[in-house]
Amino acid sequence: MTPEGASVTIESLVQGRYVKFLNNFGYVNPSEDTLVPEAFSHFTYHESNGEILVTDLQGVYNQTRYVFTDPAIHSIEIPRYTFGHYGPTDLGVFGVMKFFQNHKCNLLCDGLRIPEVSKVSDYWKEDLHRVTDSVEFKSDSTYTYELQNVGLPAQRIQELHNNVAETLALSGRHGKQLNGTR
Repeated sequence: MTPEGASVTIESLVQGRYVKFLNNFGYVNPSEDTLVPEAFSHFTYHESNGEILVTDLQGVYNQTRYVFTDPAIHSIEIPRYTFGHYGPTDLGVFGVMKFFQNHKCNLLCDGLRIPEVSKVSDYWKEDLHRVTDSVEFKSDSTYTYELQNVGLPAQRIQELHNNVAETLALSGRHGKQLNGTR
């Protein structure tokens, strides 16, 4: 029973073979031969001018269209917001960086922007890699509390998020535009 005054979300039954295409921390389902889910996530980064990245895509492909459900959003649009702004699967700059570490651009990504990690100072890069490389790589979702297990104090993780987000914003958050796929 739902408590009085509580909000709930209900969606229509998605018909077809349900597939986890990608999670929110760089995992791409190797048994699915499709370009669209990864390119869609990349497109959301590009279209939002680097403010968000929609990921953690699962759903159904029915030969004419995809129906994605229950996505996660990584936010870096307001550097002073705590990562997790969109919920416990919003990993902020850490999720965005991990996505682009593992993403293989394809023909659908032509002309889309990528973050310019080269603009992040060496002072922050080591800890950024420590966070993105230390969290267990898995097909399930990764939650913000798991970032606390990388051996850095919570305050340092928040400072790292803020500074990397601010650097991306100051360097023209849009990132560099791809001409041809990599």
